[in-house]
Amino acid sequence: PFADFCERLLHDLFDPSWMVRHGAAVGLRAVIMFQGAGAGRYNPCSSLEQSNCQHQIWIEDVTARLLSVFSLDRFADYSSDPVVAPVREACAQALGAVLRHAESTTVTAVAAKLLSLQSYSLWDLRHSGFLGLKYVLAVCGEQAPQLLSLVYPALLKGLLDRSDDVRYVVAGACSTC
Repeated sequence: PFADFCERLLHDLFDPSWMVRHGAAVGLRAVIMFQGAGAGRYNPCSSLEQSNCQHQIWIEDVTARLLSVFSLDRFADYSSDPVVAPVREACAQALGAVLRHAESTTVTAVAAKLLSLQSYSLWDLRHSGFLGLKYVLAVCGEQAPQLLSLVYPALLKGLLDRSDDVRYVVAGACSTC
């Protein structure tokens, strides 16, 4: 029942205004937290296998869009210490909510994509990657040992990052392990 609303929110993730992007991410997180198990299941006449396939396609689409925001969003509020990146934080929370419903291969692929952001010289990309990892690790459940072996070297390296804001997020990600 929330298909059209979610599609509007997914579109608004790329709005020029950071407030609209933030609101869209917060709205997506809320809908996914309570209705995520039924997301993407449009045709009530389809078989369970078709319904599950539609669901995973929707999950992967939302995940790809949220990952895009991590790469594109540059808004940060420096009025407090540490820096606050409200759009990226809300997208990371929405990513965690959506990954609760994803297959394990998708979760692993998302963690790998977030780790790839660590190779960039821009601090905000590294910040985004670790922010996303924080919420991936928080929801990984029985996948924790596999994911920890994948992300552990990056977390250690992140604790030595030249940006104190990145180090702060890495410490938060470590606390969720």
